[in-house]
Amino acid sequence: MEIQGVNITYIMGNILSYISCVKEYNWNDRFCKENTIENLKSFEKALSKIDFTKCRKEELLAIGCSMWCIESNLVLIPIWLYRCLPNGTKLTSIMGNEKVIGRDEIDTDIRGGCMAFGLIIED
Repeated sequence: MEIQGVNITYIMGNILSYISCVKEYNWNDRFCKENTIENLKSFEKALSKIDFTKCRKEELLAIGCSMWCIESNLVLIPIWLYRCLPNGTKLTSIMGNEKVIGRDEIDTDIRGGCMAFGLIIED
């Protein structure tokens, strides 16, 4: 699957392969942590090329986002996606409050795999 020219399937496959290696091999904790952080930085850099505010709902759902409710256009985001969004991106909470990344404090607590914040998608 590609989004805006970025091969999401390839990136996610690489991350899953790395996670499998961590489980499979006897790497020490420090090595695992350092390499996991480096892999995540690479993942975030690749995904930061995507303007997620312009994605279709189906694309966001396919990469792990969730609809808040059927009556809403609010698509909740997983924490890994939050780390890929640039400063200035406007997020909306499940309570309807708007916050801006880089300006406002945003609670990154997750439930069911997603934060209580997301993007309003016009379909």
